[in-house]
Amino acid sequence: MPLPKGYYLCIPANLAAKDFSYLIPGSQAIQERADSVLLFLHYIAVRTKLGKQEDEKPVEERGFVQVPKDLRRAMLGGSYKDIIQNLVSEGIIEVLPYKPNPLDPEADYSTIHAEYYKQGKSCKQYRLTGLSANNGLIRVLVSGKPHLLDKLKKTRGGYQSGRDELREALKHNAALIRYIDTVESRAALQEYLNTNGRTETTAANELLKMNCGDTDAEFDSFGFRLHAYHTRLPKALREYLYFEGYDNKTLYEIDFRSSQPFLFANLSVELIKDLVPECSEAIPVFAKYERVSKHEKNLRKFRELCQKAKIYPFFQQMFFEDFGLHISDTESKQVFCRGFFADYAITPALDKEKDRILERALPLYKHNGKLNGNFTILSIWIVRKHFRTLFQINKELKAMNWQHLVPGMIDYKQYANNCLLAQRVESAIILKRIGKDLLKQNIVFTTIHDSFLFHKNNLREVRRTIKDNFRSLNIKPPQLKESLINNGFRLKH
Repeated sequence: MPLPKGYYLCIPANLAAKDFSYLIPGSQAIQERADSVLLFLHYIAVRTKLGKQEDEKPVEERGFVQVPKDLRRAMLGGSYKDIIQNLVSEGIIEVLPYKPNPLDPEADYSTIHAEYYKQGKSCKQYRLTGLSANNGLIRVLVSGKPHLLDKLKKTRGGYQSGRDELREALKHNAALIRYIDTVESRAALQEYLNTNGRTETTAANELLKMNCGDTDAEFDSFGFRLHAYHTRLPKALREYLYFEGYDNKTLYEIDFRSSQPFLFANLSVELIKDLVPECSEAIPVFAKYERVSKHEKNLRKFRELCQKAKIYPFFQQMFFEDFGLHISDTESKQVFCRGFFADYAITPALDKEKDRILERALPLYKHNGKLNGNFTILSIWIVRKHFRTLFQINKELKAMNWQHLVPGMIDYKQYANNCLLAQRVESAIILKRIGKDLLKQNIVFTTIHDSFLFHKNNLREVRRTIKDNFRSLNIKPPQLKESLINNGFRLKH
């Protein structure tokens, strides 16, 4: 398996030639530590995110990147606190302003900036103040600086034996993803940035970040999903992706149709025991409803709709029959997400609230065009009416306290327990089982949550591996959507 190429740093142009030695306290290895400042700035620049979650933030909150304490120390050395404070004082970076941590109310917040926590470790968020559309990123080679190269390898998330070999291999593959640099691809990327108001960056900046060989690939602590630069790109931009070293190969995608509804429909006592034993508290809930005739019919109806990938059209039809409202394909997916995973605190007044929305013809959208709470209420009502057993299962799961399953998560939401369960089952099947088997076959691939990106010549093996894994779990395989992403680019090397 080839190592990602392109060992270079992405640095704001106004800082690339700057001598940072004056910011370094002490007298030992000053130049080496000054070089490490570039790595720290690169780490922030490359991990400044695109994607829906970041696009929806106010401009003043965009671009902050979490840097754990142990990584700050590894990059900058024992005097990392002084160096970072000097960078702040010089106006080169800024820290996300103070916000109390509800998980640690007794913590000392006498300093001007608060500590953030991720998976139980101290973690602050930083943003480059000098990075803007008028002051873009440039490439800085590190091949002549072995001390910096060694540190870069430690931060880049590339493949390393030991630790969790599966996760490291998946990170390595994510680091191989590149975005083709053409007039057309730049224009498409710039259009996306313009449409979403991302004026703080440019297509040129994002291309450097995507293609530098570094990766911000990580696994979240909620659903154990893989997140990386390519997983946050809109679907329309996937046609410009390829794997480093395999640019001449046709890129293909296999997507599970109605993935989360399908997996939720197949949840069982045995599946939870086998795949997500940490969620064993949910077992009595499913045991109570499995193989009980009055519930079985309701569960079977949902399972059959999901198996045939017709659950979303069903929600569309019910929205019209029950409410006289037409909703789009995209909105029908939100009926499931909101009807299953939203807060059920509204349940006692659900009928009253549904009638109020319909009688007054209240809007279902916010001013920015996003669906609002009224749509959520109607979605919950639809689920309760047509899948009452599943509604009750959801309600009981949402009553449990699973904070211990996501240690350090500040914004843990108890009502999202069933979402956590569904995502962890998804990750266990897609990453731990199917992904592991594909790696054994030396197939180059990556995932975008419930889909696989790989080369067309491996289509038969990928398709077989997916189906075999579901059958081994006594689950009839889901409907698969197979798509050509691109025919390769045949780059000159």
